[in-house]
Amino acid sequence: MEIEKTLELPPRQRILTTACDLFYRYGIHYVGIDWIIKESNVAKMTFYKHFPSKSNLVAAYLDHQKDSWWQLLKNKSRSEDSPLERILVMFDVVDVLLHAANFQGCPFMKALAEFGPDHEEPEIQTHIFTYFREMEVQMSELIRQMKLEENMSQTILSLVFGSMVVAQSTGRDDIAQINKEIAQLLLNRTCSSPKL
Repeated sequence: MEIEKTLELPPRQRILTTACDLFYRYGIHYVGIDWIIKESNVAKMTFYKHFPSKSNLVAAYLDHQKDSWWQLLKNKSRSEDSPLERILVMFDVVDVLLHAANFQGCPFMKALAEFGPDHEEPEIQTHIFTYFREMEVQMSELIRQMKLEENMSQTILSLVFGSMVVAQSTGRDDIAQINKEIAQLLLNRTCSSPKL
């Protein structure tokens, strides 16, 4: 978001918008409160009124990222889509993200790298693992509707998340569509295979 437009936002939204940009670009640990206060052009008292601690702000950032993902998915989906189509549209959403000018990888995988199991930040870790759990539940339900084996959900999720990892590490912005084709072939072949 442009600086001028950001300054037009109410203070809480301005702080969160600024934090989302800085956390995503530079990493959560690297970005300090003073930097966010300066960039969002608010008083320190105003900041702490809305976010009593950095952990509160990080949690709000992760919630924002999670809500953005599900909203993008909702916008790309149709109510009449089949379970297969609802799975494949996830790759289309990833493709949109890969082509964004500010793409820096999956925000949740980046957060996980900073706040893994060895860190004592339960509030933040809960928000990270909630996202991955929701993705797993969604995929498992779609796989169940297709009457496929449960472990297929992990295979397809690996292709979804792997798209972002490969794109970030290699710069390839076509990987989501490549993985979409692989997922479609895999799911169609599994559906058509005789059950033993």
